[in-house]
Amino acid sequence: MNEVQKMQEMERPLLRMVTEDISYDLERINSREARVAGARRFSLLSNVFMSVALQDITACQHVIRVLLGIDDLVVREVRTQYTISKINSHDAILDILAEDRKYI
Repeated sequence: MNEVQKMQEMERPLLRMVTEDISYDLERINSREARVAGARRFSLLSNVFMSVALQDITACQHVIRVLLGIDDLVVREVRTQYTISKINSHDAILDILAEDRKYI
């Protein structure tokens, strides 16, 4: 075995490790891109997005201020997918139940 062949034999495991690392990184990138593409399909009116995004009081407050046009509205508490049960009629499921500090 000459020197070139010896070097190639020594480099083969290293080359295999680098190839495996690149393959793993490509899988992670493709997986991330698929998740990002899925998230981009959500809108504020999407039930999944709204129930998660509006759990944050600051985000919820901003959305409600914009929708209602009340710039000084301060949200005290937020409950998403809040159910109001009725005995003699249908239940109501609210996207959010937010309370304003003015009406404590």
